[in-house]
Amino acid sequence: MPWTIPDHEASAIEAIQRGVISGNPDHLANVPEPLQSAQHQARVAALSILNELGGPTSVVEFPWTPGWPPSTPPVEPPPIGPDAFMSYDPSGPIVLSGETGVVIEGYSFENLLRPQKPILLENCHNITIRNIDTRGCTMGLVFALNCTGLEIGNIRVENIAREFAGQDLNAMGGNMNDMNLIQLDKVSDYYIHDVRGRYGNTEDVFSNYMSHEGIIERIHFEGATRTDQPTSDGSPSVPWTSNSGTGIILGDEGGYDVQVSDVILVNAGQVLFQGMGHDQGFDNCIGIGEGDTAQPWNTGATTWGDNGGLHFTNMRIKYLRNGQPSGSWWNAETPDTTGSNFDDDTLDIEDYRVVL
Repeated sequence: MPWTIPDHEASAIEAIQRGVISGNPDHLANVPEPLQSAQHQARVAALSILNELGGPTSVVEFPWTPGWPPSTPPVEPPPIGPDAFMSYDPSGPIVLSGETGVVIEGYSFENLLRPQKPILLENCHNITIRNIDTRGCTMGLVFALNCTGLEIGNIRVENIAREFAGQDLNAMGGNMNDMNLIQLDKVSDYYIHDVRGRYGNTEDVFSNYMSHEGIIERIHFEGATRTDQPTSDGSPSVPWTSNSGTGIILGDEGGYDVQVSDVILVNAGQVLFQGMGHDQGFDNCIGIGEGDTAQPWNTGATTWGDNGGLHFTNMRIKYLRNGQPSGSWWNAETPDTTGSNFDDDTLDIEDYRVVL
């Protein structure tokens, strides 16, 4: 059973009482998860040594104060799942308007062309979308407008916007966000998790337009840079050539309070992680951009516009533009970057390829 916060507190108090570590128990209430977990590991290790030796020979100093940034756990991709990709029941477009409490589950969408959106939600509340596969669909997967209480989880995707493979969506004009994997427009109170996908000619992969109070976690998405990368059906992989867009964008046109964590993005747009708005950001994420230097790769992480309270913490970025590092660019305020490395040469793209 996972440890609760009281469990962590009890372990720390025991360690202090037995002289294994030094610290102030009053500070425990100010240390939330996952910081508790990282500090607990150190306490357990110290207590184990104490028990083996039969008693402390010296006090182990531990930098335990509010705001102390511990080492973060490794970013793990979401689980693949027991069912084969595209093995769910095939489905045509699903449209909900004004609905409440509906669960959309266990469907595969394939080769739906514009203007068919696989899942379209308008003015809906408390909708759950889970265990969904999509391949070759032009208009991403979910388009949600004026909704609240939305959960999207356990999603697999391949070759978004295959219909427009090789085209410059920016030059085409029109509403490019139609091709985004998940497009939220004025959505609040949402949770997106456990999404694994690869390839597509989107604008943004995850777009949070005028949306707020959301959590996005456990995402692994890889963009293609060639047409011969592996696919589940042997068809050409669809490179990102839209000339506009990001992997995940927060705060577009005033969105706020969206927290993103445990995300891996590889070659996903001209910017991997983009923050606007206020009181939101990214934590414990990995980003790699190593595409064809002819592509308009921009930067790994960026802020834009007038912001407040943005953070890009515990990030590991390796992003090359024309062969030169371009890990971060702060066009607005400089965000909190505690624990981040925006030029991490240790990252190897081959370790982060997406498998469906």
